[in-house]
Amino acid sequence: MGLLILLAMPIANAADNVGHVLVVQPIQKQIFEGEVLDLGLVGPGQKVELEISRSSNIYDFRNVEEVWDRLKIDDNTLPDFWRSEYSLRYEANPKAFVIVDSDAPDGEYEFSLHTERDYGDASKNPVRFMAKILVRRDVLDLQVLSKNVNGGVEQPSEFTIKLVNMGSANDAFELEVVSGLPNEWRFKKQVFIPHNSEKIIPYELVAKEQIDEQIVFKATSLSSTSITDSDSGSLSTRSSLLQDMKSVGNGVLLFPNIEMAVYYLMGFVASNFF
Repeated sequence: MGLLILLAMPIANAADNVGHVLVVQPIQKQIFEGEVLDLGLVGPGQKVELEISRSSNIYDFRNVEEVWDRLKIDDNTLPDFWRSEYSLRYEANPKAFVIVDSDAPDGEYEFSLHTERDYGDASKNPVRFMAKILVRRDVLDLQVLSKNVNGGVEQPSEFTIKLVNMGSANDAFELEVVSGLPNEWRFKKQVFIPHNSEKIIPYELVAKEQIDEQIVFKATSLSSTSITDSDSGSLSTRSSLLQDMKSVGNGVLLFPNIEMAVYYLMGFVASNFF
């Protein structure tokens, strides 16, 4: 009777030894064989990072949990012109990357993945599952928070801009002025925004003369020019004695030492007491 109980124990344990995948990025979820992982919204050309824990939920005869060595994308299931990449072998957590075709039409796409281990019971029992991605171009939102900015001629006028990355892929965006200023006054600023997050960005403009203009800002993904958004705010600059006094506080180069000290004092007083 005792022998029968001992023989039955490994069978009972094996029934509970069901492998799983613990997804860490871009969402946190436990996945079992045959299930579907919804990766959410992704733009064309973007690179999605899939990171999993090494936990397998498969235990060896010593009751020690085995660990996954790799997460692999089944390339033959990827849509046309999509690509896969991988992290270094035996990194702390296995990672796989899928790069969406830059011309991919909007829509829902699926592909399959599986885990790998080099030896042990887990090597014989990989977990296979599906991933689902919704491709859309409206994964970026730009908002000009400071709608009306007043400043001085030759003085920095600061706009406050919020960029929201609504997708499941980390991305970098290029922010620029596309209308309302001469080309020589414009510049571009690059901003990295992690997936499903936002950033507040100060954007300083220096007008060389008096203007009253509607300034249009535009942000474009470095992954694809089809991911873009824009918004505007008004800029009004005026020249005044007080603003001119503040300007000279930035430095005077062509005056003798006595005049330089006077202009510096004027700039200091104007900037700190008015």
